[in-house]
Amino acid sequence: MLERGKNESLLAYFRRVTENRKELDLDYSEWAEIILGEEKYSSDNARKAYYAVKRMLEELEKIGSSNNS
Repeated sequence: MLERGKNESLLAYFRRVTENRKELDLDYSEWAEIILGEEKYSSDNARKAYYAVKRMLEELEKIGSSNNS
């Protein structure tokens, strides 16, 4: 399983795993297991959650960028 870096925030870890899901060759259910810490959701439900989380992270990035300007 993909490990969180020693000095990596939880948000940065979620962002890294989400942004690199394809490169890491993770199925949606594997992605959800890494993010949630449990194998609970089907691939179809995890896919829906993936796109919601991806969008949320993009919006948080925009907010963070505008605050740093």
